[in-house]
Amino acid sequence: GVCASVFSDPVIIRIDSASAAGNISGTNTICQGSATTLNLNGYRGSIQWQKSTTSASSGFADTAGVTVASFNTGNLATTTYYRVVVTNGVCAASTGTGYTVTVSPASVAGTASASAAYNWDFDGATVLSGSGQGPYNLSFPAAGNYTITVDVTENGCTSPVASANITVY
Repeated sequence: GVCASVFSDPVIIRIDSASAAGNISGTNTICQGSATTLNLNGYRGSIQWQKSTTSASSGFADTAGVTVASFNTGNLATTTYYRVVVTNGVCAASTGTGYTVTVSPASVAGTASASAAYNWDFDGATVLSGSGQGPYNLSFPAAGNYTITVDVTENGCTSPVASANITVY
């Protein structure tokens, strides 16, 4: 006899391109307490950012909820390392190279170099002599309470404002 033809259901075969981690770019040196935006270029697949404070090659953990190509690091207190793990479809994940964001500490009163920029506010006093880190000789317009403030900029980072209250008799 003659056998009847039997047809199977169609099969769709999807071929995913290999995962590609791409390259991270962004500002790589910031001041302590500042943030930066990192960008991922040339990637293929779904992104998971990771960060480490250990090194550019170890100690990485997922950065919860950060799965976009561009993100803000939030304010950083210490040098932090970032990388991505990118997965395209069913292909093996591709892990990027660690990207270092170096955090420069802000100058602290008493530790800045002589070449730092000092931003003094003498609360209305006239500077008789002095410059930079000081000392200064001042003349105040009248007896009373005054506040002297200074912040220091060094290596692109500005310190918090330091202040002193004085009384002139």
